[in-house]
Amino acid sequence: MKTHVSASAFTYTTLLALIVLGGYVAATSQAAIVEVSVWYLPWWVNLARPPTCGIYAFIDPPRGYMPRDINPDRILLENTLAPVGTKSSWFWLIAEFDPDAVVGIIWGKIYHMGMPPGMHTITLKITGKFKDGTPFEGIGKVIVKI
Repeated sequence: MKTHVSASAFTYTTLLALIVLGGYVAATSQAAIVEVSVWYLPWWVNLARPPTCGIYAFIDPPRGYMPRDINPDRILLENTLAPVGTKSSWFWLIAEFDPDAVVGIIWGKIYHMGMPPGMHTITLKITGKFKDGTPFEGIGKVIVKI
């Protein structure tokens, strides 16, 4: 005895299950983003004399994670810039970024926000993943002089 199930019956059953479950099945497919603490060195930048050495992001993972748990190949600054190097210490993962590229990102934010000359605080976001695949993000601040 053959049983034939049409595609529309399958779709209807799947849709009904999602409605009954409140879409819970679809909602669990994404991992929660873990918040990390981030700060930068140098913590201030004079754009008239940009830094010539690297700009360093210190990434402090939350309890339950160690700096060695961070996948250094998945770190990005402002979702675009990968670090030129990383070092792991007991407390932080330190990511070094090209200073010219970071200054370019800062200028882009200044133009986008229409900031006048003077001292301003600019936020820079770090995103990445831990080695177990869990995503993380953190926002740090840099003071800039235009």
